[in-house]
Amino acid sequence: MVGKMRRDGVNPFEARGKAIKWLASELNFNLSTPSIHALTREQCEQAIRYISEFQAARQRSSERGPLAGHGMEASGED
Repeated sequence: MVGKMRRDGVNPFEARGKAIKWLASELNFNLSTPSIHALTREQCEQAIRYISEFQAARQRSSERGPLAGHGMEASGED
């Protein structure tokens, strides 16, 4: 959330609301309000799994380097 605040210049409440809106969109949740309190237990569990997978994918991507996905692997050679 700190990255979102810094990147978008928003306060913690706006960052949290935007994160919940993004998550609801990604998981096709129909929420009356962008609040974690609007999620059911099942939605919370689904969200936790999704975020865990999302973070793992980002970690794998950053470990491969900036050329990953472009048909070139970073070799470390100059």
